[in-house]
Amino acid sequence: MVLAVTIAPTSAASMTIVAEADAFVTASRPDANSDDAASLRVRGDSKIAYLRFSVPATPSGEQVTMATLKLFATSRSDCGVRVLRTATDTWTEAGIDWDNRPSVGSAVTTRSWTSKGSVSFDVTEAVTGGRSVSFVLRHPAGCEATGPDRFASRESDQGQPELVVTTGASLPDGAMILAAAGDIACDPGSAAFGGTDPAACQHRATADLLSGADAVVPLGDLQYEAGTLDQFNQAYDPSWGAFAGATYPVPGNHEYQTTGAAGYFDYWASHDRPTGGAAAGYHSFDLKSWHLIALNSASGCCEEGSSQDQFLEEDLAATTERCIAAYWHHPLFNSGSVHGNEALTRPLWDDLYAAGADIVLNGHEHNYQRYAKQDPTGAPASDGIREFIVGTGGKGHYGLLPVKDANFEVGNTTDFGVLRLQLLTDSYAWEFVGLDGTVLDRGGPVPCN
Repeated sequence: MVLAVTIAPTSAASMTIVAEADAFVTASRPDANSDDAASLRVRGDSKIAYLRFSVPATPSGEQVTMATLKLFATSRSDCGVRVLRTATDTWTEAGIDWDNRPSVGSAVTTRSWTSKGSVSFDVTEAVTGGRSVSFVLRHPAGCEATGPDRFASRESDQGQPELVVTTGASLPDGAMILAAAGDIACDPGSAAFGGTDPAACQHRATADLLSGADAVVPLGDLQYEAGTLDQFNQAYDPSWGAFAGATYPVPGNHEYQTTGAAGYFDYWASHDRPTGGAAAGYHSFDLKSWHLIALNSASGCCEEGSSQDQFLEEDLAATTERCIAAYWHHPLFNSGSVHGNEALTRPLWDDLYAAGADIVLNGHEHNYQRYAKQDPTGAPASDGIREFIVGTGGKGHYGLLPVKDANFEVGNTTDFGVLRLQLLTDSYAWEFVGLDGTVLDRGGPVPCN
């Protein structure tokens, strides 16, 4: 149930579009056509697949905010697949062959996977309302695949290609979207891993909400139960891993059930993503006018004078950005029924509050909570920090305490979803988006401190 909601939920328009044409072409059969094949095939430079979708016009004042190409892989992949735009959308399914295939346009994204099943590609940048969009599937340059990658085609009995498009209000110029949630992918050995239980293991569905984000910040406990590399590759990678190139992660306590969180650090090293030097787990980056600080509350945290505390103080002193957000796994303020407040993170709040920070994002408690601006003692403060707990990445749900912390504003204990922050030049706004695209909580813009 949704508690103390002060803003009425509204629905973004979300639609699932089936492919209107698909085919693959083969260099060794330059005038042949595979329009009626039940699979699409990609291999090196000799087999290339094409798909086309017709996207309806968006309502006045709205734009495409997310677009996800969903394919069903019927084979494992040696190299992954690149998705590119075609230079033209006028080809036909019955007429396309190797000799007359459309030329390739700009690259959109690249995705790899290790097991059969649904594979998602973020194609937001290529999709506009009111026009057709065609995609090319091919292997990355230099791929030496042992066989073709295969996907179900629109002629298949199941798993046909889909384009899931969400539209919403046009964003202000210069706005950046940061997508956040924690407590994400179930153990591949879990009985609920397939996602058929709507109350558990919904990491694949929450991954679909990441499309179009400029940055993705998983808030710890990315992979259950122990965050081994094998578990990451089987569960996190085929879902949230589709957005690894835009991800700035932090670990949680479950990652450290493997000694030194080795699976976590090895996984992100393989994707060349920041994790902090010497497996520290803390780092920072800028997103236009915002300074973002990723901290590790699961190891080496958070005493005054610790290496992480020293990093945080020096990092805050060095930034020239007015707007600051920080994120880690364990929340200082928590009205949840399982974990409660985590006082060990108070030194992080002390430093952030002294520097005029604006937002703290946490996971750990498997629900959604939003707090009013407050200081590290929990007193209301106009120059305080707003905390969001977003433990809704897919694992499961926890309840809320009957008596909430003083500055608690909104809670949701039944919906999985992702917090999508709009980071503006000198302010921020937010939407907590459920699996069906419904906006369950929204607010802002709020000026930066």
